Amino acid sequence: MPFDLNAAYAWAVSECQRSDVAYSQTYRNQQTVNGITYYDCSSFIFFALWLGGGLDVGALGFSTNINDYHQGRANAWVVTSMVNTYLPQVQGFEFYDAANTAWQAGDILAKTDVPRERRHTEMCYAPPTRTMGAHNTASGVSINSGETGYNYYNVLIRYTGSPTPPTPPGPSQPVPIWLIKRAIEINKGGIDL
Repeated sequence: MPFDLNAAYAWAVSECQRSDVAYSQTYRNQQTVNGITYYDCSSFIFFALWLGGGLDVGALGFSTNINDYHQGRANAWVVTSMVNTYLPQVQGFEFYDAANTAWQAGDILAKTDVPRERRHTEMCYAPPTRTMGAHNTASGVSINSGETGYNYYNVLIRYTGSPTPPTPPGPSQPVPIWLIKRAIEINKGGIDL
């Protein structure tokens, strides 16, 4: 099955909207502890590309058994190996200067020009510079509400094998009150369908 950027993007958006997902470096491999599933920044991208988009992580030397990750027997990549080792091996991923390239939804952004403990990666949620991913313990796993400056990230990784980049979801609309009332009536059995 070929890699599907739109499916990877949709998976990332979905995970960011879950209330039972959080950030942890200790349990970064999609491990669930006390009902909360955890990622760190690079494992979030790893699982988005693998579980969401169908990236063949086995061809890169990673386990393809999700239970190995859940039970701590396997590890997802880290920012440096993602940028320097693994994604360069995958046909269709191209590398750009993040500060001098207009971002597209689904682009992977990485900050690698800092000490190891400050390296970071996220996915572009919406151009020009809105991102999503596993941020830190305080911000958790979410879609950023603000814009990240072009000068923050130094690497942009774009999958060029998709005919079109993902389209960010539009702003959510409130459900009309008449529709809520109708749903309540249907659930109570007051309306024949």
